[in-house]
Amino acid sequence: MSTATTKGTDVSQIRSGILLSFLSIFLTNGISLLFTPYMLAKLGQANYGLYILVGSLISYLGLVTFGMGSTLVRYIARYRAVSDTESEENLLAMALIVYTGMSALVLLAGGILWFLLPGIFPKLTAYELSTAKIMFALLVASTAFTLPSAVFSAVQTAYERFSFPRVVMIASGLLRTAVLFALLYQGYSVVAIVVVDVLLNVLVLLLNLYYVFVGMKVRIRLHHFNVPLLKELFLFSFWIFLNLVMDQLYWKFGQTVLGMTTGTSAVAVFAIGIQLAFYFLTLSTAISGVFLPRAAAMDARNASNEELTSMMIRVGRYQLLIMGLALIGFINLGRLFILNWLGAEYLQAWAMSLVIIIPLLIPLIQNFGISILQAKNKHAARSVIYVAISMVNVVIGYFLSLQYGGLGMAIAISLSLFMGQGIAINLYYHYRIGLNIPRFFREILSGLLPGLVVSGTLGYLTSLLPGDGWQGLFLKGLLIVLIYIASMWLFGMNTQEKAEFASMTRKLLIKTGLVREIRIPE
Repeated sequence: MSTATTKGTDVSQIRSGILLSFLSIFLTNGISLLFTPYMLAKLGQANYGLYILVGSLISYLGLVTFGMGSTLVRYIARYRAVSDTESEENLLAMALIVYTGMSALVLLAGGILWFLLPGIFPKLTAYELSTAKIMFALLVASTAFTLPSAVFSAVQTAYERFSFPRVVMIASGLLRTAVLFALLYQGYSVVAIVVVDVLLNVLVLLLNLYYVFVGMKVRIRLHHFNVPLLKELFLFSFWIFLNLVMDQLYWKFGQTVLGMTTGTSAVAVFAIGIQLAFYFLTLSTAISGVFLPRAAAMDARNASNEELTSMMIRVGRYQLLIMGLALIGFINLGRLFILNWLGAEYLQAWAMSLVIIIPLLIPLIQNFGISILQAKNKHAARSVIYVAISMVNVVIGYFLSLQYGGLGMAIAISLSLFMGQGIAINLYYHYRIGLNIPRFFREILSGLLPGLVVSGTLGYLTSLLPGDGWQGLFLKGLLIVLIYIASMWLFGMNTQEKAEFASMTRKLLIKTGLVREIRIPE
């Protein structure tokens, strides 16, 4: 295959991956937005909080993977770059052996935690505790069985095959919602949700197995057990593992603490706030998530720090263009949305999520920097910084939650995000990695900042218009979207971004059959 063809295929996969990622995000988040009120109505606030609480505890068991998934992507991509098929086959075989051992650790740790549940959550009622034990046992078994699927996901990412896993994700999300809707309508309990999740996890694993072995024709063969390579993998993964610990302490620890100190109802409200913040986060990762192989390839070609900075700026501007609309919309209409969506008892979730989202914007427009660090094997210090800051979050969050509940936990997360991912990591990027961070922020904000200010101001005025129901919310939201697009076209986007936006809009309209041909002036 020619170089041009290969390159074209890669670009096509990246574009398809990004588009499917956004489709998956909009479908998943849209379904979640529609389904959450129904689930709360059928389960009740306490049972919903119990489901979230058990899920947060199970997520700690995922730490046994040691961050190996991202490590595999890096090494597979490097072996592909030099056409070393034998090393790739051997790496995958060793990874499967390692993940099998990790599954055994999950079963062991899960069994211990199962016996300790009464002491961990003393605020649970007898019914809540017995239900939690059933759900926990099912999820432990599911996690142990499906853990090796990370190997096959890493293969697809390293090969830049983004379409299939995202199609599977979309299909499984739609199927899950349809099945759960029917079961909850019939009066099934929260345990039914866990059973459905377990079965879908197994189904997704089988589909990934089929695609990797049959569709991609990847071979896994143990030629020899390379102990030095295994040590290198674990050393590289250790720092990613610390980052996973940080994520747990940021996003799951609050739910666990509130479950220990307050109860399942407080967990439910806080979980909604975190859920809304995660909607915001996923918009960023839809773009950056497909660029780790590209960063590894650039590093393998010894790309300069200025070239890497340029790519980081390009990705970051697209991320800010997308997330800027979400941020402005949520600031101006988020409170009204929650009032219509879940009711007045969940209004505090808007304040919680907003407090988290604002400082989160900084690291989210720099997600490509994570790929650069992993490609350069320079992510150790980042992980140490983040874990240290997240420990501060744990301490501050615990004491603030005793007095202010979920809002106190959100404030602690916000302070930690700003200190660690807003200030400390940018100093590291600039002085130790060599990325041009002043240039990054200068070029990111060039044009986009005026566009954000104009659309934000007009968006606030729009939010003051009459109409507080769903119809009013929809019309205000549509007006904010139109204002944002116009503001960014006039003040925000550069020539290349306008051309990309015009091209994508033209192709989308043609594919949907709305027009045969459209010309958008640039």
